[in-house]
Amino acid sequence: MTKPVETPYRAEMKNIGYKVAMQSIRKIVRDPKTNDVAKLNIIMAIVHEFEDDLEAAELAEERRAIEADEAEMRKQKVDDLFDGMKEPLDRMSIHGKEEK
Repeated sequence: MTKPVETPYRAEMKNIGYKVAMQSIRKIVRDPKTNDVAKLNIIMAIVHEFEDDLEAAELAEERRAIEADEAEMRKQKVDDLFDGMKEPLDRMSIHGKEEK
């Protein structure tokens, strides 16, 4: 399976996800109105959601790689089909008679 090239956009989007998760955690930690148990529960929820997002991104990347492989196989099949059809025509002369 070929791995799709990571574009600068995708790389930056991954970094943004980490930054947003960390920013969310910092915001919760600094909140003076929330008790420690509630803070811990909220942080765990953030971490689990972030893990789910990472897993979804990995699955999407795998799906893109599989689709790229399937497209390449379809192209190869079409190329093989046309090569098979072209071979007998290449052996024929301009006048429609087969050459020896």
